[in-house]
Amino acid sequence: LDADMVALTGDFIAKNPRNLDRCFSLLSDLRAPDGCWVVRGNHDYKASIGDMKRACREAGMRLLENEHAVVR
Repeated sequence: LDADMVALTGDFIAKNPRNLDRCFSLLSDLRAPDGCWVVRGNHDYKASIGDMKRACREAGMRLLENEHAVVR
């Protein structure tokens, strides 16, 4: 849709953390000039933060974890 920014608001996994990589591989084609931003939902805490950061990084997205970012 030619979006300026993509915000993904969590719950990428329901029960099994092993599905995290598959989920982010499906989302990895999302691109936007101001970035693709991710926050974890309550279900995502079943996956380790390291796995979550790696999956986001490999998909070209930035995970915000107890932080904010300025987009200009």
